[in-house]
Amino acid sequence: MAQRKLGDNLRYSAAYEESERSQSTAWYRVAASQGDTEAQRQLGDAYRFGLGVAPDMSQAIAWYQKAASNGDSKAREALKKLKPQDQALGLP
Repeated sequence: MAQRKLGDNLRYSAAYEESERSQSTAWYRVAASQGDTEAQRQLGDAYRFGLGVAPDMSQAIAWYQKAASNGDSKAREALKKLKPQDQALGLP
C-alpha cells in the first residue's frame, strides 16, 4: 500500500508534471506487482490515458481485468465503459 500511496502523492500533487507522471506510474507498477488492486486499476488508467506511459489499450485492459478479478468494482466499471473495438484489443 505504501508504494501506491507514493504513486498517489505524485499523481495528485499540485505541481503535477510529466516527470511525476512516470514516477507515479512506476510506483503503481511496484504496488500492482505485489497484488495491490487499486494500483492495478491505476495502471489501467495510466495505460488508457497515457499517464506516464505511452497509451496502450491492450495493457489498460489487462490491468483493469486483473483489478476486476481481484474485486475492484471501479475496474469493472472502467471495462464496461470501453468501446467494443477497444475491448477487442485485450480480450482473448
